[in-house]
Amino acid sequence: MPVTAVGKIYKPTLRQDASRRAFEAELKPIVEAGTGITVTVENHEVHGTVASVRASNVPEGHQGDTVRGKILQALGRYPVKAEVR
Repeated sequence: MPVTAVGKIYKPTLRQDASRRAFEAELKPIVEAGTGITVTVENHEVHGTVASVRASNVPEGHQGDTVRGKILQALGRYPVKAEVR
């Protein structure tokens, strides 16, 4: 468990980890279709928390814009801002 200097549990790190796990679970069908997905969640000065999703190895026959749209649609119901690269 991440802790602060005084020994308290550091909740922002736990929230980021929970968000990353939820996003990875939500994107599992896209990964199973052959697209590589990497999710990172970080603090952001303006938006509070931002998830960065990096898609790679898009299978032939799938356009990058289509995969991007599927990712944004899958993550659109979450309050965390998502960016797709």
